[in-house]
Amino acid sequence: PRPLGTLGDRGKGIATRQRSEQTEGRVAPESVGVSRCGRFVKRVSVIMPVWNEADSIESAVRSVLQQDWPRDALELWVVDGRSNDGTREKVAALARQDARVQLLDNARRIIPAALNLGLRSAQGYWIARLDGHGSWPPEYLRECTRWLEQQPGLAVAGGAWDCVGRGWLGAAI
Repeated sequence: PRPLGTLGDRGKGIATRQRSEQTEGRVAPESVGVSRCGRFVKRVSVIMPVWNEADSIESAVRSVLQQDWPRDALELWVVDGRSNDGTREKVAALARQDARVQLLDNARRIIPAALNLGLRSAQGYWIARLDGHGSWPPEYLRECTRWLEQQPGLAVAGGAWDCVGRGWLGAAI
């Protein structure tokens, strides 16, 4: 399924993936979630656009993987803008350790292109974004999706997240 829109450069929360039943047909439940103990859990796709984030990428990726969300209902798409500082190699190593981590190449090297690449690859019902120098508390996805589920008509939820970047860029952010 394709999203009907894109997340802009400033979107840093979690959003509902919109689908058109008229143009795309019905979405199979297994493509957007998993059944857990008789309860259906919607899949979350996290999109992380990065460029030269070697100092903070491992911490950012781990903050996603350590979410208190069902392991089999979470995927992370790290979209690299051709980093030259070892970011790509660190992500590749993390992907070898955990199949939920996927690495995509962003040849255009701009954030909107990275987000669109991630959206095209994402399989989740929920779409979340985190930068390569950010970090979430373990309950972040659960709390955001809870708000989205409880508030009909709400399309985007977000909250505080920490910057784990170092150096001049990390200090500036």
